[in-house]
Amino acid sequence: MVAQIMFQSSDLQKHRRMVLDAARTEDGAVVRDSDGTILLIVRKELHDELEDAVRMFQAYIVASAAIDRRARRAAEFGPFAWLVHLDEDDQRECLTELRDALALHVGGEHKVITEVIAAWRTTAIQLSDSTRRAILLGEPTDGDFQEVGEPTNDDL
Repeated sequence: MVAQIMFQSSDLQKHRRMVLDAARTEDGAVVRDSDGTILLIVRKELHDELEDAVRMFQAYIVASAAIDRRARRAAEFGPFAWLVHLDEDDQRECLTELRDALALHVGGEHKVITEVIAAWRTTAIQLSDSTRRAILLGEPTDGDFQEVGEPTNDDL
């Protein structure tokens, strides 16, 4: 994000339309205040997108560090506390997908990261229950199957 024009604080009054038009662009409007402070005026949507990307990146860093330490407490994973329910291979695969989704997020693809988080969180929640975990990850045995007879008219 590099603005083309540096406005002076006096331009806010004299050339407000030009400053506002610049603020609407991807680069925003850069204004130098009389005390030398440089301010950036950007669209709220752009600010929110950038803030969201920063939060996601911070959460990714916390989760990545927790996985590297082989953390076992949910609190150590920060906003991605649900990662504690995944095994180490799945945690690393999740991080890879999150990293790729973050790259897409920065590039403007904002839905991808939400979808990746939702899918992995759902998986982790299912695996947090021991019965579901056994069903989802267990191997079937002969006792899991039984023969089914021909349906009769009474069954219909």
